[in-house]
Amino acid sequence: MDQLAQGERLVETLKQPQYSPLSLDQQVAIIYAGTRGYLDDISVEKVSSFKQGLLSYLGTAHPKYGEIVLSTKQLTEEAEEILKTAIAEFKQSFLAKAA
Repeated sequence: MDQLAQGERLVETLKQPQYSPLSLDQQVAIIYAGTRGYLDDISVEKVSSFKQGLLSYLGTAHPKYGEIVLSTKQLTEEAEEILKTAIAEFKQSFLAKAA
């Protein structure tokens, strides 16, 4: 995917409501997804809803990810593995619903 298209998706991921900033673990998750190519096949118009859904999914299905990142202030190997799994799981269901 070309850099311009990936850049458009990253801009969408970085948008935050004025009085509702994302927590550290949420920021790490969405930037990770954007920079590792997980958003490349999601249309720019759907990136915002993907981001919201992913963050909600992480909080409910994989809360340990947030606990690790918030307590260590790092993306540890364990947290990264949980994040990769969560993104893959959520993306599969997101794309299935979008189809």
